[in-house]
Amino acid sequence: GEIARLALVEPDAELRRALTEALVREYPDALEIHAFASASDALEWLRENHVSAVLTEIDFENGASGFDLIQHLRRPGEEVQIIATSERSRREVGAERLGRLDVLFVPKPFNLPFLVGMIGGTLRTGARRHNALTTRVLGAGDVLFREGDPGTEVFIVRSGRLRITRREGDRDVELGFAAPVAVIANRLEWH
Repeated sequence: GEIARLALVEPDAELRRALTEALVREYPDALEIHAFASASDALEWLRENHVSAVLTEIDFENGASGFDLIQHLRRPGEEVQIIATSERSRREVGAERLGRLDVLFVPKPFNLPFLVGMIGGTLRTGARRHNALTTRVLGAGDVLFREGDPGTEVFIVRSGRLRITRREGDRDVELGFAAPVAVIANRLEWH
């Protein structure tokens, strides 16, 4: 198929290198990676070039911010999958604002294999289609997946609440709820 282009915008050189290497290892013939140390450099390059997806830090010491970059990519006619990262919390970053801009948020420090899989998932679903994510509507009591199910999907709660339980003996113990814009990974571990 067509080679997907990813703009990787990360000020930390070591993290940028580790992510690039992991992505190249995982998707050797499917991904063209363009790495940038600043949002300003990425913005300049993106004025002339199109990408399928962008992974960007929100905070940069000087020049444009990750939000400036996201704003640029959300102009009419641009259909780009965007994943934003930050060491700041969802609340401090404004995860609701990111959600409204259809941006996935992954807090740092992130699990590298999880992030690599997530990038692959956004690219596989076809960044050129307007709604690249498959929508699944669940009714009350419906099960999205069970603990131990095989799978590599990432789910995004768009509306309502998703009850999270763990099986203990013969009963389900409630762990909490996933609210809109929560990202839930099936099978992938958070550390």
